[in-house]
Amino acid sequence: MPADFPPPPWHLCGRGWLTVATAPRPAISRLVPGVVPLVLFGRVLVVSAFVDYDETGVLAYRELMVGVVVRKGFRLGLSITDIWVDDETSRRGARAMWGIPKEMAEFELAAEPRLTAAARVAAAPGAGPGAGIAANAPDASTGTAADVTPAPRPAAGTPTAGTSLTANVASTSTAPSPASTGPASPSSHTTAAPSGTDPTAPAATIATAEERPRRSPALPALPALPVRLTTSVWQSLAGTAVRTRLHTAARVRPTRLRWHVPPTSPLHRLTTAKPRLSLAVTALRMRFGEP
Repeated sequence: MPADFPPPPWHLCGRGWLTVATAPRPAISRLVPGVVPLVLFGRVLVVSAFVDYDETGVLAYRELMVGVVVRKGFRLGLSITDIWVDDETSRRGARAMWGIPKEMAEFELAAEPRLTAAARVAAAPGAGPGAGIAANAPDASTGTAADVTPAPRPAAGTPTAGTSLTANVASTSTAPSPASTGPASPSSHTTAAPSGTDPTAPAATIATAEERPRRSPALPALPALPVRLTTSVWQSLAGTAVRTRLHTAARVRPTRLRWHVPPTSPLHRLTTAKPRLSLAVTALRMRFGEP
């Protein structure tokens, strides 16, 4: 019986927004057998990203991804520890072929004029607050969090505030805020709740991100630079470390991202991470998984 997902390699296109952070080594758990995190001055590198894959690729879906930079011997790569998507075909294929622990979530994502994004998991029928996340998240979790300060109490009718993340990134910074709830732009997407959940139950937020204006709008914006990268993604499949090649071409520019992670989120555990760099990625083309 043929698989109900595209065969490898997957050609994906779209845009993304990512933050690179450093975290204490003890904050990372449940890594792939035989693979260790890359440690620099006692800290590991963590990457978190919202990605919007469009219809010009083999699949179109939204994604929230968190991974840690790892090495196997002298070979560097990335190991994805937490990931949510809004496409069941993507979830099944990634799990079956590469051991990527994708889970389902619902997304709100608007790219223009600046990113506002949120990923949420609807609670199962009869479940309490945060149960949707607990039921869908892997045991290990990493994320981008830093300089944690209490979030201000929201006004009535706004989403409940959780941990706020503040980062100073190469003349840019991030600060606490939930994702924008304004009107959607033509490039925005809102997805339905995953199957098996109660659509009337309040959704549990995994994370939100908001792109902030430049600090000095009078200065010319930095140009987006072309980047090509070939690396490895290491995952555990049937108890064995599996390496998958990833080829990426894109244009990147520095940006300012504001992340918000509630205390019920599985990404809340990495509260000692410190963001170092945020990038906006356009003209993204990926080839994942060689035949």
